[in-house]
Amino acid sequence: MKAILVIGYGSSLPYASQTLEAQATRLRQLQKTPAYTAYDRVNQPDIPTAVRHLAADGAEETAVIPFFIADGVITREHLPAKLGLPQYGDGTVQVGGRPIDFRFGRAVGSDPRVAEIMQKRAAEAGATSASGLLIIGHGSVARENAAVTEEVAGRLRAAGYSHTEIGYNEYCDPSIEEALEKLVKAGVPQITVLPLFIASGLHLKEEIPAKLGLPAGKTHGTVVRNGRAVPLVYAPAIGSDPLLAEIMADEAAQLLGRTD
Repeated sequence: MKAILVIGYGSSLPYASQTLEAQATRLRQLQKTPAYTAYDRVNQPDIPTAVRHLAADGAEETAVIPFFIADGVITREHLPAKLGLPQYGDGTVQVGGRPIDFRFGRAVGSDPRVAEIMQKRAAEAGATSASGLLIIGHGSVARENAAVTEEVAGRLRAAGYSHTEIGYNEYCDPSIEEALEKLVKAGVPQITVLPLFIASGLHLKEEIPAKLGLPAGKTHGTVVRNGRAVPLVYAPAIGSDPLLAEIMADEAAQLLGRTD
């Protein structure tokens, strides 16, 4: 039997698990291969439990889809170890005497189509080609996170949003505040903030609004810098968009269709 295992980060807040489970439901509707979910931390099932479920159900080949924005320490170290693999990459694990061949996919956020979701978020927020777009990345010591963020920004600029800037919540530069000030100085009439995050959580609910100057729970506000007041719209995370389920279905089909 072939199967798909979608692995999310997990959180004590409900948003991450709700987002992943909704996408897993969409994924099951898009294709016939059984799709399972698991979490690196906090939520259930955890990864070892999901592996036991796969073995009990007779899975022999399983596509592993990391439900993350970018690959990094978690996808390259935590997930393989918890799956029982000696290192990152494809491999076979024996579970209760049954071999399961795991085939690793990319983090969903690394697919080029994620830029389409961001562009749709911008349009829904009322952005035009004259608007400023502020893409917010999480930031990481791993280069992959910044590379994904930069690729999305490049695609949005190519789509006509020439005033597109990046700001990172932590680890990387420029900061959110620095990117925001740059957009105000550029004279844009409106700023749309696009978080390149899978789901809401403390970062999106508390930390980032404070850096934007928004009251908690508000999605609209005004940025004031050097005497200029610029309207600001704060868009939601991308993880709930149905296109991500299509991305996962395509990635799984490619992984499970491989013969090497």
